[in-house]
Amino acid sequence: MKLSRERRSGRAKEGSQFHLQNLINNNSDLLNKLILNASLSLRNAVHGNIAWVSPLQKDNYLEYQDTEFLEAVGYPQLNKDLLKFWPEGGPVWDALAIFPLKSGERNGVILLEAKSHIKEIESGGSRAQGNSKKHIIRTLGEIQNFIRVIPNKNWLGKYNQYANR
Repeated sequence: MKLSRERRSGRAKEGSQFHLQNLINNNSDLLNKLILNASLSLRNAVHGNIAWVSPLQKDNYLEYQDTEFLEAVGYPQLNKDLLKFWPEGGPVWDALAIFPLKSGERNGVILLEAKSHIKEIESGGSRAQGNSKKHIIRTLGEIQNFIRVIPNKNWLGKYNQYANR
């Protein structure tokens, strides 16, 4: 598997990353219960156990980005689609999980971004430039149209990380 340039690994010392690593590696049943209780649609889709793929202690708490996250959750055939949808250097996912679907189809996937307080959703905005920035603007526009959001806010500004997840 080709690893992306912004791959993150290692044991966190504090914050949401620390707490998430603890939950996944030491108390995943509690995390699964909290997630399923928070989402009726997910609870209705899951058939069996949620299995966490990252950040696992045995993998030095590796977090995945770009096409490597698709490989980690068993969907490498979507790599070309992802590259068309989002430029390289996309989100680094705090956690990934897979679960069997009640429909009997392939596994469902949880892409998790953890935030322990409101200030964590703020950033300096997107640093993308040139063609990457144009690509992101086009993709976010497609998403805004799909979910019927009036594009009157700057999704590349202060809350870019929150918007692009």
